[in-house]
Amino acid sequence: MILPPPHLILGEGQFTEWYPGQEDAISAIYEWLQGPDRFMGLSAPTGSGKSIIAVIASRLSQMNTRILTHTKGLQDQLMHDFDSIGMTDIRGQNNYSCNQYRKTSVDEAPCHTLGQYCSLKEGGCTYYDQLKIARKAPLVTTNYAAWVSLHNYTQDFNADLLICDEASTAFSAMESFMTITLTREYFIEIGVLPPKPDNWDWNNWQNWFRKNEIQGSSVVKRKWHSTRQIILNSPAPWAIEVMPNGSFVFTPVWISAYKPFLFGDTRKVLLMSADLTPNDCYLLGIDPEELSWYDMPSTFPAGNTPIHHIKTCPVTYNMTEDNRRFWVSRIDQIVAQRPDSKGIVFPVSYRNADYINSNSHYQDRLMGHTRYSARKVIKDFQASPYPKVLNSPAATVGYNFPGDMARFLIVAKLPWPVTQTEVFKLRKSDDKEYVNHVIAKSLVQACGRATRSPSDWSEVFITDDQMLWWWNKYHYLTPSWFQARYKGTVESLPAPLTIR
Repeated sequence: MILPPPHLILGEGQFTEWYPGQEDAISAIYEWLQGPDRFMGLSAPTGSGKSIIAVIASRLSQMNTRILTHTKGLQDQLMHDFDSIGMTDIRGQNNYSCNQYRKTSVDEAPCHTLGQYCSLKEGGCTYYDQLKIARKAPLVTTNYAAWVSLHNYTQDFNADLLICDEASTAFSAMESFMTITLTREYFIEIGVLPPKPDNWDWNNWQNWFRKNEIQGSSVVKRKWHSTRQIILNSPAPWAIEVMPNGSFVFTPVWISAYKPFLFGDTRKVLLMSADLTPNDCYLLGIDPEELSWYDMPSTFPAGNTPIHHIKTCPVTYNMTEDNRRFWVSRIDQIVAQRPDSKGIVFPVSYRNADYINSNSHYQDRLMGHTRYSARKVIKDFQASPYPKVLNSPAATVGYNFPGDMARFLIVAKLPWPVTQTEVFKLRKSDDKEYVNHVIAKSLVQACGRATRSPSDWSEVFITDDQMLWWWNKYHYLTPSWFQARYKGTVESLPAPLTIR
């Protein structure tokens, strides 16, 4: 398929040339749009230009399109880039001010909290006016929570083409949207006691919701009936967590059971992300038989971000003290070999971070933090002109360290997730691969924090010998561009990478 430059397709002059690989990706998407498969997964590494691909796909399809993002910042970026071609957006009600009560957001206005009638819904409300525009617009960006709410609980907010950006986060976005928390205060408000502790399984909770009627205001009753309907009509069990403060947290074990909530009756669904794999799609309930797939090649040379496992020792909770000290000495060797470069250690836990801070010979270069000082310390590290080394369990997602901000990364421990929650226990019991899926996601995120452009470069070192068996069994859970960067296990440190 021969394509004109993107600005000619869009009728707008900002994007005058294709990025490498975009034309082939667009051709694959166009072929999928004409074919029978409902879903398509696009693995699009950092730098691929996913946003322009999404908008071009919308134009070529001539379909009513909704583009979902994970954050407001990504919505802002899309609006900045494509407002000129008619893109509009819609967000949750807490993002709009009430015109009746000036210091109140729409979600806290009396029409919601007290159930009062408000004539501004017909015209003059910042939120409902924008919703009317979005319903009629052919190209809209919104976030996952707003889409699921509007698509399922209001009329006429639909899509022919649904584009899920950062689709690897769709599982957690749906989990967050569907999770229900019932506080101790809520039970007092409705005038009904929760079940006794020996009756806290899923079936007993369903029976409890089925037999009880409640007291309270109309707003309280609406919340009760909404929660009751979700619990009673659930097609699969939920996990129930009892919190220290007396609250009950209900979480669906598998989002796949709620596939219609996310996708509805949308004709075509395009899922995109840098770390997207077929397993992400499977966890959303997508049958492999209805999924087309395309891997975009990375525009970043694999040699610019070599990932090495450095033979060290298995890093476990109960490792011996001798192994702990050898582990820290291996981290020190990497730091010592790069005296003029900034780097980052990802220790996974604050316990590990504290041990490294206390036993490293390079404490003068290390910058550690607590849970409360993380943002400030990370910001100070990014701004520092000195060859500091950030020792952070928190900098793996949402932070970027391009250029000289970080030239080496040390994944000190394979990122095993916390598995003690009830929902994780049930998922682990149902799907033996799920834990390793989560590890793969965290590992890819950590290893990608530093190299942020085709000319950028960084080195990645993994100092946990659990990587030996894990990579052998589960490398397929990582995207193909990540596999191309992984160089395997070495006994001794390679010479520092220098790319100019």
